[in-house]
Order: sequence, then C-alpha cells, then structure tokens
Amino acid sequence: MYFKRWWENQNDTVKSQFKQLVIEGRWEFVNGGWVASDEACPSIRVPKFAWHVDAFGHSSGTAQMFINLGYKGLFFGRMSDETREYLSKNGGLEFNWNPKFETLIDEEKVLNPKFLQDSQNLQSKLFTHLLFNQYKSPVKEALVSPDNPYQDVYFFYDMQLRNIYANPQNVIDELLNATKSYSTNNLLWAYGDDFAFQQAKDSFQFIDQVISIIQNKTDKVIFKFSTLQEYYEAVQNELKQQNKELFTYENDFMPLQEYERNGYWSGYYTSRPNLKQYINYMASSAESTSNIFAVQHLSSYNYTSIDQLINLTASLIQTASQLYHHDAITGTSQKRIVEDYLCELKSNEKLQCPNQDQFNESDQLITFVAFNPSLNPIPHIQLTLPSANYSASYWNIEKQAFELIFDQENLCQAKQLWLIECDLYVHHYVQPFQMVIFQINKTSIANQIEVSAKKMPVYTIKNQKLSISVDSSPEATDYNHQITQILAFQGKQVSQIVVHFEDKIQQESILKIILHDNSDQIEFDLDFAGIPESSQGLEVVATWQAVDFDSNDIFYTDSNGLGMIKKTVYRGKIVQDYPNLMPSANYYPITSGIMVQDEVQGIQMSVMNDRPQGGSAYINGRIELMILRRLYSDDDLGMAENLNEHDQKTGLGIMVHTRHFLKFSRCFNEAVQAIHERHSILSNPLTTAYTNQAIVSNKNMTFSYNKFNEQINKIEKFKSQYLVYDFSMQQQKSDLIYVRIISEQINSDGVNDPQNPLVNQHKDGALYVQGYNVKIKKLSQFEQLKSNQ
Repeated sequence: MYFKRWWENQNDTVKSQFKQLVIEGRWEFVNGGWVASDEACPSIRVPKFAWHVDAFGHSSGTAQMFINLGYKGLFFGRMSDETREYLSKNGGLEFNWNPKFETLIDEEKVLNPKFLQDSQNLQSKLFTHLLFNQYKSPVKEALVSPDNPYQDVYFFYDMQLRNIYANPQNVIDELLNATKSYSTNNLLWAYGDDFAFQQAKDSFQFIDQVISIIQNKTDKVIFKFSTLQEYYEAVQNELKQQNKELFTYENDFMPLQEYERNGYWSGYYTSRPNLKQYINYMASSAESTSNIFAVQHLSSYNYTSIDQLINLTASLIQTASQLYHHDAITGTSQKRIVEDYLCELKSNEKLQCPNQDQFNESDQLITFVAFNPSLNPIPHIQLTLPSANYSASYWNIEKQAFELIFDQENLCQAKQLWLIECDLYVHHYVQPFQMVIFQINKTSIANQIEVSAKKMPVYTIKNQKLSISVDSSPEATDYNHQITQILAFQGKQVSQIVVHFEDKIQQESILKIILHDNSDQIEFDLDFAGIPESSQGLEVVATWQAVDFDSNDIFYTDSNGLGMIKKTVYRGKIVQDYPNLMPSANYYPITSGIMVQDEVQGIQMSVMNDRPQGGSAYINGRIELMILRRLYSDDDLGMAENLNEHDQKTGLGIMVHTRHFLKFSRCFNEAVQAIHERHSILSNPLTTAYTNQAIVSNKNMTFSYNKFNEQINKIEKFKSQYLVYDFSMQQQKSDLIYVRIISEQINSDGVNDPQNPLVNQHKDGALYVQGYNVKIKKLSQFEQLKSNQ
C-alpha cells in the first residue's frame, strides 16, 4: 500500500532504476499483498516469500494458501512462549510447515493408514522461519529505534555504540547464542521496529558502525546485507551440504500466548463485530462486482467504457484488501483508526439488499435487480418491510413482462411500540450467476401468516425434517435477561419462533429461530441490544448444547474458511496453574463453522456463522461462539485504549446483528460440506440494486441472463465433477479474465481424489491447485480448465 503511494509520485527515470533493482535481485517483494494478510499479488513480480512478522497467531489455511500459490517460505515473528521455548532449545525455529486438514475422504478408507499417509505426502511443505526477536534486533544492545518514539535518535545510537565499543564480546556471544536456535549457522538479523527509520540516514549509519565494531573484533561472525531469497538459499545450501532436513510441523499456531503467562490473544477473534461484518460486506461486494462485469463481458455485452469498470473493480478489491490488515479486521486498532476504516468503507458505494430503511409507506412500487455471485442456487429472497401490504413480481424473460410470484409469505410483528416489522419471503430461485429483476408492489390487502401469540408453556414449529420447540418457563433461561414475549409463525415455506427479551436496563433484544421448508438447518437470527455499562468488562456468548452427546474433548474448526482442523481441548500446565484460562486457552478463530462429533453414535453437530468470531467446544458436547465484548481496561500490549464500544450520544453499548446456522448430521463428510457451502453462500450473498423510479427497457432487462443461460449448465456440470467451495472472476483487461477456484477434486464415486487435481501446474508455473489464476478468453473453455487451457 505504501509502496503504491511512493511509486505513483516517481518519474520515469526513478521507476526505470527501481525496476532494474528488482531484476538484479537487489530489491525483493515479499507477501505480494496490499497489506500483511492479503492474497493479491503485484504485477511487477510474483513474490516467493511471505512476511507476517506482526500477526497475532498463524493459521494452517494461510500456510496452505501460500503453498498453493507457489511460495517458498514464510517468515513470522510471533509464537506462543511455550512452543517457542521448546523449539528454540532444540534448534527448531526453522521448520517445514505441512498443515494437516480433516479433508473430505471416503470414510471406508479412513481405516487404511496407508491411504491417509499417501494423502498427506501429496501436500507440499512451506519453509517457515520464526524471527529470534520478532522484527527487532536479536541483540539487545543494538536496537534500531528507542521504546519512546520521541527520544532523540542520535543520542540513543551514541549511547548504544559506547556500550558496544566497551564490550563487543557481549554482542558476539548474543549472536552466537541466537544461532543455536536454528538448524544452520545462518542467522537472520531483522533490523526494524514500530517507529524505526524515521531518521533513515542515522539508522543506516548506526547499523554500519555496529557491523564494523564486531567485524574488527572477531572472524566468527560475517555480516551480509541480504534479501529473503538469498537467506533462504544460504540455509538450503548448508542443509544440503550437511545432509540435514528440517523437521515437519503439522498444526497451526492458534491461540497465541505471548509475554504474559496468564493471558491468550484470542479476544480479537470477536472484537468489533460490526467492523468485521462491514469488511465482509466490502469483500463480497468487490467479488460480486467483479463477477458481474466478467459475466456481462462473457455474454458479449458491449460496455461503453470497460476500462472504467475495471478500475472500479480494482478500487473495490484494493479497499477490501487493505481492511484485512492484521490491525484492521482484528479490531486491534484505536477508535480513531477504526473510524478511518469506516470512512474507507463508506467512500466505496456498495450495492445493498433492500430493507426497511429503504422502503417508505409512501412507496407504491420498488424495482430491484438481484444477482447471485455464487455457485449455489438461492431459493428465496428475504425483504424487511414496514407492513404486510406488499407483494412481489419477477420479470419473465419469455413473456417480456412482470409476473406475480404466488409463493410468498409475510411474517409481521411489533418490533417496538411504534414500529411494525415484516419479513417478506419471496420464494423464487436465483440460479448461479443469474440476474433476476423483481418488483415490490404496495397492495390494499395485507397478506401475512397467522401468528400464535397466545401464551403457552412450549412454542413449536416444524417442517418435513425437523421440529423445534422453545420452553417459555423461567427455569429455561440461564442468562440475566427476562423473556417478555414469544411468537410462533408456522408457514408453508418458512416458519419462525420469535423471542423478545430484555436486560436489566430494559434494552430489548430479539431472537428469530427460522426453519425453511425441507431444510435440515436451523437459522438463529439475533438482534442484540448491546452490553449495558457496568464496572466490569463483559463478553457475550451464544451456546448450543447437545443432549446425551460425548465429544470426548475433540472438536473441529475451519481455517480461513478453507479446510477443517481437528482440535483437542488443552488441559496442560498453564490451565492447571490458571484454571480461569480454560476458555481462552481453547478459543480459536471461527470464520465459517465449528463442529463436534460423537463418534460412538456417529452424530455431528455443526454451527456456522456469518463473520469471524471466537469459538470453542471446551465443554463436552457444547459449542460456544462469542458475539460481543465490552471492556474497560487495556492489556498494555500496544493499543493504549480499552475496547469500550458504545454510542457516543447515549452511552449505550453497540447493537449487533448476527446469524448462525445449526445442523445435525450422521456423516462427517456431510457436515464438512455443509459448512463449506454455507460459507460460500454467506460470503457471496445476493447483490441487489433498487430504485423507485424504474424505466423498463426490454432490451436492457434481458441481456443479463439470456445470453449467459447456456453457460449455467456448464457451471452445474463442472460443480458436479468438483467439490467447489468458492468461484470468482475478475476482469483484468478487455481480453483477460482471471478465474479463482477453491475446490477438491472428486472422482466418479464422489470421493476426494488428490492424485487427480482440478488443475495441474502449468509448465510456466502459472497454475496451482486450489488457489490460482487462470487465463481464459471465453467461458466456453470452462470445461478445458482441467487440461490447463
């Protein structure tokens, strides 16, 4: 991001000189993203190394992504103290990372150890290096910047040089001691800090002086300014000469326990939940916009200015990428920085789904276009309206006219004394990459499902597969809220139980338990009113407890929405010394789903979420996800500000709206596939544009799907051959579209087949399994992807 700012201000001569430095290997791009956690690659040169020196833990999904993109190595700076100490004592701060996932495999072959071993051996390994002292100097007498950013740098350097002149052996001993933590005699001396090189000339002079003092004292240490590529090659050459191999690591590095033995860095998995959701919206908007433009281009629709649309897409993707910075989506920035992120979001126009804020009682007609950017068909559209006096129509392409949708249901309730809220469910499929035009018409007749408002001990809804009951007795609630009302709606296509409850200051929260026709998943739609102010910080969790269910201290979490990882409840020495750390020691980032399994009964319980959240199953048979935090103290780890999110005018805690999906299954593969599919749907929601002043033009209203219709069958055929988790397209130039696919190859029996990947690596190294760019001109070549066209 900062390089881009610098680059745009340089003249052609400087740019030419810089390009020469890149060609000569004297300047090396690392990471390849706008920020530390992004996958986007710059166009100058594809990087080979990732530099994640400040992330608060490291995931298997990220490591696997780097492997799939062809990266040679990952360099990072943080690791839990317990793991770091063990690896350091055994010279293991460099290793090969081979992340292990619970992949979708034939359950009959699970009993065959050789099959499992062969499957794991097919994965590549990522050279991984943990910096000795994060991104700071491994020598405490030679730091490049003071702890106090306002301290005089010249005085700081002069003081350190005096100490090194007086006793250079201390520095030599520290360097040689640091080398023992690695497998070779090479030591990577990272010279940086949060406020380093503000006086760059003085900083580099200081480094040169330190090197000169040590070189004059001993020949045991040789200094060399180096790129990561040069360091990597030196390590590999020495390993080859000594016939040594680095050990292989298979787990992730979550959660992080660093600096303080009685604390884990796991709260940020949930911190600032609304910001996390806004960032998700931004990312899905960028991807959806990319897909729309690519689909229209493949449909031979002629844009007046395709370059303008390409630039718009690039701007959206850049903004979304910046917000994945390790201090942005994590919520670990100060409030003023978060407000800046929100300004970034607001500066990019986003197509939004119609809701009550966009519908007024005076609106007689609303027209909107719905585009499905995912590979999953969307069976219905949900609209929030101010009354039940609305009906929906869709544009019938063959008849060239709007046609009433008869299969629609309205569920209305009094959300507050002065506000009626109606959920209109329009049951009309929007196929993958299809655009459908809808009209919402105001009618004189209210059309809504009858509500069961009579007070009952148990409220029940059901469909063909499930029956859900809610106990209204006071004994059924184990939280500090009071249930004020329960409503039940039993419809033909959708049913709801709506629970109203209040906290101690009478803030009302609403939980909707939603069950769709023939669905085996239960949706929990929660409007939480916020955490009341108090003298103690609070964290709010949602829990799902399975009855007569033994998970045996094992649960499964996703890793960056890509693969599922097996977790065993940690009950080690830290938890024994500090029992109150049991939850945080077993908390993990959940971006798509978490699952527990009773192996004896062969039952899985899965919960899928709509944004990154912290979660765990450290209690037997119970899944827990954290939805909101409000804290009044600072952990003294850099932010210098507490996490007290509240409304500036009222002082009330922030409201949060969350969605979770619960599913029981009797097949491990079924559970994992459901998590992936739900994540794909939530990550690629319907994109809609609406207006109350539509001018119907038959020509413009039919191009979207008419010319693309024949390609849908090819996409469905492709999806049946490959277990596709995600699919997106981005128009790079007028004749170039990048296609991104995340999938697992399945054979004719529907079994994961890692020996026959979706796309093999091309001879020029351009294509990679599971995450890659594919150059195509027309979608008619879609079926040829597996032969590298």
